Amino acid sequence: MDRPPVFFWQNMPAHHQVGALDAFAAEWGAPVTGVWVEDMYADRLRDGWRSPARSHLRDHFLPAVGWRPNVDTLAAANLDAIHLFSGLGSYPPVTRAARIILKQAHPKAGLIVETAMKSPWLRIPNALKALGYYYPVRRQIGAVMAISSLAENFYHSIGFAKTQIFPYLYQCDAPAPAVAASPSGALRIIFVGRLAPYKGLDILLGALAPLAGRAWTLDVYGDGPSQANVRASAERLGLAAQVRFRGVIPSDQVVPALAAADLCVVPSRYDGWGMATSEALRAGIPVLVSDAAGSRDLIAASRAGEVFASGQLAQLSAQLARRMDSPALIADEKLRAKAFASRISPAAVGAHLVDVFRHAFLGEGVRPTAPWFDTPSP
Repeated sequence: MDRPPVFFWQNMPAHHQVGALDAFAAEWGAPVTGVWVEDMYADRLRDGWRSPARSHLRDHFLPAVGWRPNVDTLAAANLDAIHLFSGLGSYPPVTRAARIILKQAHPKAGLIVETAMKSPWLRIPNALKALGYYYPVRRQIGAVMAISSLAENFYHSIGFAKTQIFPYLYQCDAPAPAVAASPSGALRIIFVGRLAPYKGLDILLGALAPLAGRAWTLDVYGDGPSQANVRASAERLGLAAQVRFRGVIPSDQVVPALAAADLCVVPSRYDGWGMATSEALRAGIPVLVSDAAGSRDLIAASRAGEVFASGQLAQLSAQLARRMDSPALIADEKLRAKAFASRISPAAVGAHLVDVFRHAFLGEGVRPTAPWFDTPSP
């Protein structure tokens, strides 16, 4: 069977998605195009994001001026292709293209989406907005690539059948990780992310406060509106000698930085995914992750770390103390992370996309299982 072309309509070619799309394009057997609203947002460049090279994925950058006729022409010329949209309602060009495709009698259309239920104080309006966009067209959607079980549960709750929903994740390319011991004996903790309230660095600092003076260090990579507050918190809590603020790091250098640590913490108050979890596992180190982050799924699957209740300082503090007391536990979790890393590589995620598209859009094969949920722990 000849396979149709594929178009991924997204806001930008971000490092946490392009690798899998390029791997998918290498396997699909027909042209695969990324349609980008723009190259890279200025604020993301300031956060260190870099767009990785593509070998097989074609680029189509929409013009800043006159994008409407460009979208209309591209969509109308490819009505028989498979189209995946990064949600409806957030990016006008993506939404416009989706409306053109979804008007067809039998479109081959899908979504790659996070949960809309993130910010606690916006949950009701966000849920109503999502319901308004998705409910009328839910039967026209062949596959919802749901980024985390949080997204799976949300899209099922607004009317999508479970058979339409497939697990998906953000991923990154990285060399095979080494499993290294701490040369000093101190537990080397790392936080990578935007310094903003929702990322919860202040929660991590609060959990470390009762452990001040014990054998640990914390390296913080990132910048953002909370930088002054978290620096002041580290001083106030007596942690300044053990907490080092490293600033922004380019996205292609995050995994090597993580590989030099023993433990990553993702303390988000809410997070559609939490990319540092994927990066840490690819680096071969375990993660303590909040249950409000979608990437908690990876820690439950790999057992390379633990999940804690969002905002629960005492629980996080106990998990940290347990790893300070037990180098053997950290060593075992590093082995689990290393064994799991290939399951979330761009190649593995791209192959999963191929299997989903064959099943959902071409009626081929049985429903696939995501590789990150189909692996025994060591």
